[in-house]
Amino acid sequence: MKPYSTEGTGKETLIYQHTPSIDQQKVDDLFFELQKWHRSNESRLNRIKYSIRRKVAQRNLEQSQHYRSEMEEYNIKFRELNVKFKEWKIKESERVSQLKIVLPQELQPIYDVLCKLEE
Repeated sequence: MKPYSTEGTGKETLIYQHTPSIDQQKVDDLFFELQKWHRSNESRLNRIKYSIRRKVAQRNLEQSQHYRSEMEEYNIKFRELNVKFKEWKIKESERVSQLKIVLPQELQPIYDVLCKLEE
C-alpha cells in the first residue's frame, strides 16, 4: 500500500497520507497461517478424492467381472437351448412330414381345382 495518494487534478488536487492501522507483520502472519490451514484442508480433500476414485475403480472392476461371468453363463445356456430347439425342430418336421392328410369325399373336387390352379 502506498503511504500517499492523490485525488483530483490541478488546484483541486487532494493529497492523502495513509498509515496502516495494523502492523504489516501481523497481517503477513495471519495470511501465512490461513494459507497453511487452506493447504492442509486441500491436502485432506485430495486424499479423500483419491480414496473415492480408487474405491470406484475397484467396484467397477468387480462389477465388470461379475457381468462377464453372468454373460458367459447366459451364452452357454442360450447355445444349449438353441441346440435343443434345432433338434426338436428337425424331429417335429420329420414327424409332420410323415403325416397324411385324409380328405373327405365331399372336398375332393375342391382339392382337385386347387391343385390345377397351382400348375
